[in-house]
Amino acid sequence: MSNRGFTFTELLLVLTITFTLFATVLIIGRNYTEKQLTEQAIVQFTLDLYAVQSHAIGKGATSKLQFNSNGGGYVGIGDSRQILFRRTFPKGIMISSGSPLKEIIYTSSGSVDKFGAIQFISDSGKVFTLRLQFGKGRVILPEF
Repeated sequence: MSNRGFTFTELLLVLTITFTLFATVLIIGRNYTEKQLTEQAIVQFTLDLYAVQSHAIGKGATSKLQFNSNGGGYVGIGDSRQILFRRTFPKGIMISSGSPLKEIIYTSSGSVDKFGAIQFISDSGKVFTLRLQFGKGRVILPEF
């Protein structure tokens, strides 16, 4: 009698190993994607802060970045209430309700009106803090 196949036990063992590897790759991939989205959103936010500051200096007028009431996005507002841009954060990222700063105002010299911290929160509950320094409104990015 010749054996020309796999036993049921061998088949189950191969399937178990395959599904375990597949599940591990999915979990690692999801965490990596979430981290990249969060980092990208905060970098874009920082660039938008610099754009509002540049507008304030260039126009010699007060400009501001104002957060939506739900914390899911923000608006850049220039002189004469001109809307410079509107942005929404990617799904799963928003401004924390406990964030000290609700809007950021740049004077005509490019300095921030108030300095402090902005807290972002992700769906997983991780909190990222972006700090605005006094003076020329320098931004300190969080470590990811």
